[in-house]
Amino acid sequence: MMAEQTEKFGWSEWYQLNGKRLFCWYYRRKPIQKKKIVFSQFGGRGYGCNPRAICDEFLRRGDDYDLVWILSKNLTRKKSGVPNGVRTVSGKKVYYELETAKVWINNIHFNVLLNEGVKKRKGTIWFPFSFNRSHISR
Repeated sequence: MMAEQTEKFGWSEWYQLNGKRLFCWYYRRKPIQKKKIVFSQFGGRGYGCNPRAICDEFLRRGDDYDLVWILSKNLTRKKSGVPNGVRTVSGKKVYYELETAKVWINNIHFNVLLNEGVKKRKGTIWFPFSFNRSHISR
């Protein structure tokens, strides 16, 4: 099937469709790092909202966690305001960080990344903070 796809699309087109899934498949074989927490705000659009408050609390407590913040490729650490003590990642490194993290904290769903091949592994905890009126029971 792969040969059929590469003949039909060409290697670069095939890679665009399946390359991210290969990264995820490879990284999924790495062990989960129990002290790693990955944060994202609106798909990497900066340092803010509920994930920021939670991250700030981890920093305030001084616990020994590997705090990782996902940023889009066009944002820098300085421009987004990510404080010292929090690592920032973007691009293909995001797949590695998510596949090896114990906890994911975000304020929207990882739908784009899930469609690209990232999978919630057994033992991973996901806290999506996307509350709006449709989530509130009346």
